[in-house]
Amino acid sequence: MTQPVPLVVLAIVIPALLVAAGIPLLRGRVKPNPWYGVRTAKTLASTKVWYEANRLCGIYLILAAVVTLGIWGILAFLPLGVRRMPVYLGILALNVLLAAIFLMVKVRKI
Repeated sequence: MTQPVPLVVLAIVIPALLVAAGIPLLRGRVKPNPWYGVRTAKTLASTKVWYEANRLCGIYLILAAVVTLGIWGILAFLPLGVRRMPVYLGILALNVLLAAIFLMVKVRKI
């Protein structure tokens, strides 16, 4: 059974973008800036908190991508029909939302 091109692109590109965004954060390569990273009053007030929060963000982004790919792999064997794309996008959104919630809980404790 072949998948439509958009679904294949979705399954490759979006998790790859999450990982690509997470690696520099995880490795501490992102200095405090106005565009990229975890931007809260707490992270902007301290570089130590900035780097710790962004390291956690990198971990959670990469985990969200891996979990999403795993669930998508399992769902590939289920007969979802034309509803496949909304289900996949919903799973992606849920995983990214959970990562953001876990991150904010952890950042409050730093």
